[in-house]
Amino acid sequence: MDLQGKAALVTGGGSGIGRATALLLAQKGASVLVADIDETRGGDTVKMIASARGTAAFVPMDATREGEIEKAIRKVVELWGKLDVMFNNAGILTGVPAFPDTPVEQWSRVVQLNFWAVIRGTQAAIESMKASGGGVIVNTASMAGVNPWPMDPVYSATKGGVVFFTKALAWLATSANVRVNCVCPTLVQTPLLSDASDARIADLQRLTRLKADDVARAVLRLIEDDSLAGKALTVLPGQEPAFA
Repeated sequence: MDLQGKAALVTGGGSGIGRATALLLAQKGASVLVADIDETRGGDTVKMIASARGTAAFVPMDATREGEIEKAIRKVVELWGKLDVMFNNAGILTGVPAFPDTPVEQWSRVVQLNFWAVIRGTQAAIESMKASGGGVIVNTASMAGVNPWPMDPVYSATKGGVVFFTKALAWLATSANVRVNCVCPTLVQTPLLSDASDARIADLQRLTRLKADDVARAVLRLIEDDSLAGKALTVLPGQEPAFA
């Protein structure tokens, strides 16, 4: 897909991978709707795109709340006529206390945002894209969804679910002209990691060399390469991205 003149929705676009990808998509000529629960960070991303002479808007969104994803998609269509690219990126870690001591309502929030919202975001995007002739969906998974991560089992489980959910949708490329792929980075230098309430995980910030921009470039590859569908692209520091 050539992104010039296309319209994209990025969830969790206020920081980290979401921000880096929103900036890159805008640089490539797409109009970007930045969605985030944090209005300050989301607004800052839009300002960064505008300062680089790109086109963007912001919508506050809690992807776990019924109807919020659909509302954002309608906003994209209202602004730019159709939805071409959906990046289901918003996600969180489980935090403290670590599982199995985590309260049910706390780990349920992780499942809702990291997995349920990806499924619903994908479903709603497909509905919109089928009406306009097709599009591309990219989901943020993780290396924790490829290999088990004992430090956060619930997070790992949700990301594994995203990987297999994505792979199971490869057939949509031929039936609906909608390509669904996911990106699987290892630990990334983002606020998700540095702000982690679990000190063990936050401390890993000093060990990783992978940056949000590295992941954004992998997302761009999944969008631009029309041959890719149902793929999980791993991103590790110092290595070429590879398919899991």
